[in-house]
Amino acid sequence: MANYLLKPVFKDIFNREINASQFNDRLEMQKMVYLLQNLGVSIGDYNFLWYKHGPYSQVLQNDILNISSTENIDIQFSIDAKRTINLLKKHINTSGLNYTQYDWLECLGSILYIKDNFLSTNSTKNKVLSELVKRKPHLNNQTDNDKAYDVINYLYFNVNKR
Repeated sequence: MANYLLKPVFKDIFNREINASQFNDRLEMQKMVYLLQNLGVSIGDYNFLWYKHGPYSQVLQNDILNISSTENIDIQFSIDAKRTINLLKKHINTSGLNYTQYDWLECLGSILYIKDNFLSTNSTKNKVLSELVKRKPHLNNQTDNDKAYDVINYLYFNVNKR
């Protein structure tokens, strides 16, 4: 049975229904869940590993593929969860960026995963972004990568500040 929270959270963040048959929708869902989970919003207990497009959960993928069978439900978020969701929504906007929304989400998720799993906790911004481009050569826009790194730091500072 698919996780009943996935559809409403996806719709809240992206302002549209998910189409599980579309690769880009699945990618967006993977990165959205990864980021929210790491920001403390529980919409499932998913373990993520490094894969072609950054952080990936096979269990989440299975839930996404079964999502069409779940009903549309209206869920009530806690105040903290809603604040975090709104903060993420604000920062996944790609206006002014060269990356597509899919690349931007992949970049955000990948930076966080690299910082948390591949490098020491005191790694510099340059080291993290160098590792990003090494592992993901298509994410090579230095300006967008700098912004993504800053967004990740901003999100974690503002969520953990509460």
